[in-house]
Amino acid sequence: MKDISKVIIFNILVILTIVLIFLIFFPKKSYIAEKLNVNPEVEETFKNNINSLKIASINYLEKNEKETVSLQELIDKNLLVELKDSNGNTCSNESYAKKEDNKIIVNLKCSDKEDEITEYLQKNYLLCLYEYRKDTEKGYTDWSEWSEWSTDKKEKNDLTNVEEKIEQEPDGKEFVTKTREVYVDAFKNKKISCPSGYKEENGSCKTKTEINSISPSIAYSCPEGYRRSGVNCYSDYETIQATRSYFCPSSQGSVEFELVGEECKSYRISYISGNDNGNYYSCPEGYELSDTKCLATEEYEEEVQKYKDVKYYRYQTREETEKNFDIIWSSKDNKDLLNKSYNMIREISCDF
Repeated sequence: MKDISKVIIFNILVILTIVLIFLIFFPKKSYIAEKLNVNPEVEETFKNNINSLKIASINYLEKNEKETVSLQELIDKNLLVELKDSNGNTCSNESYAKKEDNKIIVNLKCSDKEDEITEYLQKNYLLCLYEYRKDTEKGYTDWSEWSEWSTDKKEKNDLTNVEEKIEQEPDGKEFVTKTREVYVDAFKNKKISCPSGYKEENGSCKTKTEINSISPSIAYSCPEGYRRSGVNCYSDYETIQATRSYFCPSSQGSVEFELVGEECKSYRISYISGNDNGNYYSCPEGYELSDTKCLATEEYEEEVQKYKDVKYYRYQTREETEKNFDIIWSSKDNKDLLNKSYNMIREISCDF
């Protein structure tokens, strides 16, 4: 049993040793990524700034026999200008440099990076500060973001850029007259042919023979506001002749009457069967025949939504900039500043 226990303990120790070696020589991916996450622009800007702080501090500490100097002191004594990081933010003026024996410690704090360097002081090389200047001509800032759309009118000018759009929006309701097609079934009629002297009517052949005329019946009427008596009409102011109307008796059996002038002509009516020639279709008045249907167009009113055009505006603004210049102190031939259109214009100070 003791031998088995020793074997187990030995195996556990071997496994723990392997895990420890793996953690030491194979760090986590997050650790590697963190170490490799380097921004060249941040590094270059920080390197130039800490180098400027170092040179200015060495010159100041040597001449004034001091041990420590802050960035704010160097700025106050016009030995250095404010240092700006890669984001354009001013580095902390509490940054400092400290001299210890034959070495200098420089601590710089910026928004994108913070670090400290230590260098040994040597008297066999020249430390120099140079002034770089960048002139900016009169112009404009970049346009701002677009505003929200609004019905408030905006005028376009050099400092305001305006866009417009038109939207259709509800504007009450109204009744409009529209048309639609209406269909009804056509009337089905028999098509017959009649002998000479006969006329087709309601599926039969009809003929009229004139007989003796008779006198029509007479009716009298007065305008509104008059009263009739006999053949005259009376009012409070005048007397006029009543209007005379004629009418004939209703048709009786095979006899029809027709009013012609002031007499009733009489006709004897007779019907015979015609020859059947198939069917035909007819429509009520106001309809047009379409095959076996009758078509008409009718008007109707419908309530509809009205719309109106509404103009919207959105705008962006910018500001006018005056002619300006920016000055930075740094080492000789600073490529980062030269690439950003700065010019090295003069030497500030040098010290061996």
